[in-house]
Amino acid sequence: MNNVATVTAVDYRAIFRALVKHIEGCYSLRVNVGPVTGSYTGQFDGKEIWVDLDRNPEEAVFILVHLFGHTVQWNLDEKLRLLGLTNSGVRKEDLPRIYQYEREASRLGLALLEETGELRLARWLSDCFGADWKFLAHFYRTGEKLRFAKEQGADEPLLSPLSIPRFTPQRWPPRGSF
Repeated sequence: MNNVATVTAVDYRAIFRALVKHIEGCYSLRVNVGPVTGSYTGQFDGKEIWVDLDRNPEEAVFILVHLFGHTVQWNLDEKLRLLGLTNSGVRKEDLPRIYQYEREASRLGLALLEETGELRLARWLSDCFGADWKFLAHFYRTGEKLRFAKEQGADEPLLSPLSIPRFTPQRWPPRGSF
């Protein structure tokens, strides 16, 4: 027998289904798969998360876990909710604070993945977050929506999970994302 490591394919459809079941059962949030308003691929409001019907399963998992993280933040911290609702008027000096907000959302998403038994996606999620952050930083600087491939986020430091605190879901004005 050779010593070549076997790469196990990731079944993002199964992961997505497990995440939806866990989010709805453990956190009393509703997950909707279907059309999202505007040009967004995801949306959330503190009680519900929407993922665009046309996303590939890998992208849908990232959208779901990241928006779950923002949902937790919004339900626990008014300052983070107000920061998340900001779409314009972002200044260069705001970017480090926004970066921390975005990174924390993905760290909460990583904890969610681990709660469902998915322990092998930390690097994947870090890369996805890195690409998303490049998109957001570029958008805030230029107003242009320029997508970055997951591989372009590979320079992002590895995420570590952030424990998900107890929260009570509350509805806020919806926020489109991605």
